[in-house]
Amino acid sequence: MQWHDTCGGRYDTCHNWTVSSLNTYLNNTYYNGLSEVAKKQVASKNWSILETSGSGSNKTITWNGKIALADEADLKKSTPDWSKCASMSISDFICDNTWMNNNTNWWLLSVPAGALNNSNNSRVYYFNYSSVLNISYGSATDSYGVRPVLYISSDVKITGGNGTASNPYTLG
Repeated sequence: MQWHDTCGGRYDTCHNWTVSSLNTYLNNTYYNGLSEVAKKQVASKNWSILETSGSGSNKTITWNGKIALADEADLKKSTPDWSKCASMSISDFICDNTWMNNNTNWWLLSVPAGALNNSNNSRVYYFNYSSVLNISYGSATDSYGVRPVLYISSDVKITGGNGTASNPYTLG
C-alpha cells in the first residue's frame, strides 16, 4: 500500500501520518473489519511520529488513534542484538536478524530529517529487507507492505496459551 495515495501538489501532507491515506485505511476500513470483541480490546494511544536524523536531532508530532505502524524503536527492540542496535542511528541500522524481517519491504512510522517542515519532501522510512542497511526511505506514494501495530487495553487479560506459534495467547 501507499503511505499516502496522492500528494496533490502539496508535499507537506505526503508524509503527515495524521492525514495519510494509510492512516485512514488502518483506522477505518481495517479497524472496522475487526470483530466487535477485538475492537473493544484495542486501546487508543498517543503515537509519536518521529522525524529522525543521522546527527541525532529529532522532532516529534503526536497523533491519537488506535492503529499505526512500527517505528524505529519497535524495530530496534525486535532483534537479539538490541543493546547494539539501540545505539545505532536510523540511517545506520544494520540489525537484519530482527524477527520482524519477513522478506518484504514495509513502512515505518518514522520520517527522515526535514520531512515534517519541508514542503518539497515526500520521503518516509521503510524497512528494506534486501539492503545492507535495513532502513531506507521512499516517496510516500510508493507501495510497500504494511505491518499494523496496536495496543491492547489494560483491562484485557491473557486467558490461555503460552505465546508460541503452536499455542498462541488467547485474550479475554
